[in-house]
Amino acid sequence: MRKLPYAGFGAGVLAANSVPHLHAWATGATHLTPLGGRHSSTRLNAVWGP
Repeated sequence: MRKLPYAGFGAGVLAANSVPHLHAWATGATHLTPLGGRHSSTRLNAVWGP
């Protein structure tokens, strides 16, 4: 049962990281991603977000 707090923390970090990417996708703005660099497309942000 010791892994449960770490799993919850990891899930929270991933969820918090997805918010800016999903916002960029919804607004049509560009946002930095590791795959596309500084000028990532909205489609790439939609894939990278969730």
